[in-house]
Amino acid sequence: MLKFILIAIMIFTISDAFGYQWPLESFNQQHQINAALGEYRNDRFHNGVDIQVNAGINVYSVVDGIVAAVYGETDNSYMVVRDTNGNTYRYVHIVPLLEKDDRVKMGVTVIGTIKNIGAPHLHFSENDGSKNPLREGGLTPFKDDAKPVINNVDFWKQETNEQLTTRLYGHIDIRVNAYDPRTSATGDDAGGNCGIYKISIEFWQGGKQIGNKIEYIKFDKIPSCSVDLVYDTDSTMTNFYYWATNDPFNEPYNKYWNSNQRTGSDYTVDARVPMEALYGESNLLIKVIAEDIKGNQAVYSIGKQ
Repeated sequence: MLKFILIAIMIFTISDAFGYQWPLESFNQQHQINAALGEYRNDRFHNGVDIQVNAGINVYSVVDGIVAAVYGETDNSYMVVRDTNGNTYRYVHIVPLLEKDDRVKMGVTVIGTIKNIGAPHLHFSENDGSKNPLREGGLTPFKDDAKPVINNVDFWKQETNEQLTTRLYGHIDIRVNAYDPRTSATGDDAGGNCGIYKISIEFWQGGKQIGNKIEYIKFDKIPSCSVDLVYDTDSTMTNFYYWATNDPFNEPYNKYWNSNQRTGSDYTVDARVPMEALYGESNLLIKVIAEDIKGNQAVYSIGKQ
């Protein structure tokens, strides 16, 4: 029994590491990515990736499986393919060529063609957004050499419209305006903006990192909270303002940085006197780090040590 379990784990690990081919020819060659998982879409999160492609191009299944659903109306027409493990793959903005329950073969079966819409592309998602298709074990190969960009970081008194510009005090929401460049077929900057994969915030004093790193935003899957807890209302589909101190995946979602946190206590506990405070106001350096799924980083520093 133990041997069987070890073999099953090994098979899962190997298959997850190798990933699956692209749904467009050439199957083993990267295609341009124009939008990422978790991006702002007005009242929702983008639940997959957008692959640039011309209208009329054939779309293939990335796995062996069966057609689980077909919707053939409007520009958002789609097909869902389910593999033998129960994973689902959704192909949106296509003209479907198959019917529900038809069987498909990876890289052989043409499931549809790209629809002739304003900006032709294939929206591709895995398990309705519960997995990031650009991860290791997803679309393969995938290369990204373009670094993210942080335009600005600002601070707001929690749950108010009061921006803190001269002194940081109390419970604070940290807003980050950042983006990741679109990724070309060669892994280079393709121009235009995608959403960030991960945002981290570190606090430094006297050359040492203090407190806990804030690292709530990490789009391995789409969040379970409402869009306005991740994105400020200034956001558009190409200009992203993140509430980096909110936690999209764990309740309570609406968190904050407590600049008056008591040393040795949870962030929700205020220091009673200044000497109990974890963060001193002098010589405090705040580092905001934006990172893409391949580990490229941009760092934006506020304050000094």
